[in-house]
Amino acid sequence: MSKLKIFVFGSNREGRHGKGAALTARNHHGAIYGQAEGIQGNSYAIITKELRKEFPPITLEEVKRGVDSFLDFARIRQDCDFEVSPIGCGLAGFIPEQIAPLFVKKTPNVHLPPEFTKIINDDPIIAITTNDWHLWPTPPRFRSSEKDWLNVMAGYLEQITNLLPSAPSGVPVVMAGDMFDRFDPPASFISWCMDHIPECYVVAGQHDLPYHRLEDIDKSALGVMIKLGRCKLLSSRSPQPVYHNNLVLHGFSWNQEVRPLKREDNDKRIHLAVIHAYIWTKNTCYPGASEESRLAAWQKKLKGYDAAVFGDNHKSFFITKKGPCPILNTGSFMVRKSDERGHKPSVGILHESGKLTRHYLDISKDNYFDPLEGMESTLRGESDEYAREAIAELEALGDLGLDFKSSVNQWAEVHKVRDSVRKLLLEMME
Repeated sequence: MSKLKIFVFGSNREGRHGKGAALTARNHHGAIYGQAEGIQGNSYAIITKELRKEFPPITLEEVKRGVDSFLDFARIRQDCDFEVSPIGCGLAGFIPEQIAPLFVKKTPNVHLPPEFTKIINDDPIIAITTNDWHLWPTPPRFRSSEKDWLNVMAGYLEQITNLLPSAPSGVPVVMAGDMFDRFDPPASFISWCMDHIPECYVVAGQHDLPYHRLEDIDKSALGVMIKLGRCKLLSSRSPQPVYHNNLVLHGFSWNQEVRPLKREDNDKRIHLAVIHAYIWTKNTCYPGASEESRLAAWQKKLKGYDAAVFGDNHKSFFITKKGPCPILNTGSFMVRKSDERGHKPSVGILHESGKLTRHYLDISKDNYFDPLEGMESTLRGESDEYAREAIAELEALGDLGLDFKSSVNQWAEVHKVRDSVRKLLLEMME
């Protein structure tokens, strides 16, 4: 006797089956409008999304609980064949690399979509990469309209943590520098970080270090996180590789020299370079950027590595086809300044094959403050375009270790900017 076929789809907390696979389930497989989860007709619903803005979004851990309940049900109902759709990977905003591993303990009567099967069988995740968090207890001016900045940052960090339950046991988070916006936050904020930062391997960026000196890392908040065991430093004064299962991590903190990797012909491990240094392409640089930092110059240094991730440049790019290995610079972890408007924060996902992919973060609830709005009297005589160009030009200098106020004043002198505008520019760049 043939088995009953059950269509498995992603639902929302209210059971409003109005779009995507949920609508298909309602129209063709007996799904009941208003029933959020479980068996209904010839379909089975797993909650993957919250539609109401005033409620918290569904976490990956919640999806995992729903999948576990489904797998228990499927194990009992051997009289059914369950056809699983790519739940959570459409309107809910998850990606197959997050969801597929939740099904690794499925029974033979559960049939997965090709995008899940490929991940489980062929190319599992071996690392999650990130950079340029710039954590600080108070928001930058561009995000000053946020009601609870600590909660905003916690939400971003939680999105990294939520990737981990879906990945195989022991998958590391690798952080390519500038965890903190400044090296000396208050002690209460370090305590907050201990509660929210995932355990990770890290290299130090210039913002993490007192006066940009790696030898003084013990005097920094990052140094405290390392001593407390929350973070493991990949690079010391003489960088040495760190081995994590089949992954080899090569860390280079700020101002440390990166050299090509010499490896044995029979070395099949994945070698990842984790670098905090400025790297730029044609459309991702500040005016006058050094040719020594250009992508082409870096590619010569990256021979022998299977992949490289960078921190420092807040403008993102992903190079997959040129040079000796894929290069990922995800840019700012959070949109923090006015010239980052339109930037899509993301993290990197490294697979066992050495393939790098990107996972974009949810920024739908971000709030931005535009300092040009409501300040017409101060900016009288200056166009919005002029002011925005000034901001962009000045913000490009932000991570170069220059005295920022001196840079602003020098720029204002050259462009003959009025004192009121000069003062406003300094406030806008906080």
